[in-house]
Amino acid sequence: MPRFTISRHSGAPDGKDHYDLFLERGGTLKSWRLRDVDFGDAAPATEAPDHDLKYLAYEGKLSGTKGSVAVVDTGTWLEDSWTPKGLQAALSGGRMKRRIWLAPRPVVGAEGWGWSVEDATLATRRLTAALLREPSPDPPPSRELEAVAKSLDEEERVLVMLADQFMKAAPVEWSRALTDPELRGGIVSALARWRHPWLESAERRARIVDELAKSIAPSRVPPD
Repeated sequence: MPRFTISRHSGAPDGKDHYDLFLERGGTLKSWRLRDVDFGDAAPATEAPDHDLKYLAYEGKLSGTKGSVAVVDTGTWLEDSWTPKGLQAALSGGRMKRRIWLAPRPVVGAEGWGWSVEDATLATRRLTAALLREPSPDPPPSRELEAVAKSLDEEERVLVMLADQFMKAAPVEWSRALTDPELRGGIVSALARWRHPWLESAERRARIVDELAKSIAPSRVPPD
């Protein structure tokens, strides 16, 4: 698998300490400067020239007055997607296991930084927590709805498993992050006839599961 490294760069010529992200790709290191590596909400980044593979492990002083670098984390990475609109990468290092989204879109108020970097799993984390807060469902009120309950439970089980893989920077079988529109149509039709609390709860769960499925994606860019 290709490798990645994040290094702390101190004493840079512009006087601004930062982090360097190196992604091994095509025999070289694709590189970005990052203002921080919290990987929460969108933070400033900027693309840098390609580097030699030796910088995956290099620590110490740089030539001239370029300062010095120290490795913060290193490991392997997965490429989820890489387009002109941005790239999504799963970093699996000794300290961190994170999926990030890098895009040529500056953060407002961050002059001189032409890109942004953020945690690609924020929505997935929020929606997984929302499912966990949902009350345990009661038994279906009719035999007809038992199949609906079983199908919805299975969808939720699969998507929570995929969400866990996604959030841990593991490989994801993207084609499995799907939900059944016919199942939702059946719930809505039943609700139109019978405003039962179980159906209302099922419809609410189905909405959260739908959003969870959408959040588990190889790219933050909506498809054209």
